[in-house]
Amino acid sequence: GLLGAGLTATFTIGKEFETGLQSVSAVTGVTGAALEDIGNRAQAAAAKYGGSASDQLGVFQTALSKIGPQLAQDADSLSSFSDSVNTLSKTDSALGAQGAVDALSGSLLQFGVNVNDTKEVAREGARFMNVIAAGAAAGSASVGNVAQSIEVAGSSLKNANISFEESNAAIQVLGKVTLYGSQGGTALTAVVNKLQAASGPAADQLKTMG
Repeated sequence: GLLGAGLTATFTIGKEFETGLQSVSAVTGVTGAALEDIGNRAQAAAAKYGGSASDQLGVFQTALSKIGPQLAQDADSLSSFSDSVNTLSKTDSALGAQGAVDALSGSLLQFGVNVNDTKEVAREGARFMNVIAAGAAAGSASVGNVAQSIEVAGSSLKNANISFEESNAAIQVLGKVTLYGSQGGTALTAVVNKLQAASGPAADQLKTMG
């Protein structure tokens, strides 16, 4: 009956959560009270942003696999990064939490954030999230589009000393002429390479473009 179905569903959810916790433990080596704390933080994030605690553990696990297991040793920084991921996911309904964690962690890695400094990961995660979200709200390129562009062009932009803020502005300029995602990233890489070859510092030239 109804009670039996409810108990089965509760058991299944609990089992999923335990499986998720064990997966986090396998990635990070965290056990005992520290692992229990991560579980509690996942439940708190689910209560705050919606979805299930298992979904939030999935966000943690993806972040830890991309950024590195050292993030699990600093629970406050892990929670802060999770907050940034969840906030970003709310700005683009097509993205979801997993898409947001890919977008944010990919941006941090492309722009050379020191992932071994967990405080820097938390701080820059919040800054990058705000830049991406603000650009997507004001411009034509969605968060997903921006992430795809950065995946292609990020290392070139970083090597040319172009800031994350300037890079996002340029991606949104390209979005106005319907150069989105990886196509926009390829176009931006070509522009940066051409500017560097012609005139040295690409950042100064890119600023003059808009």
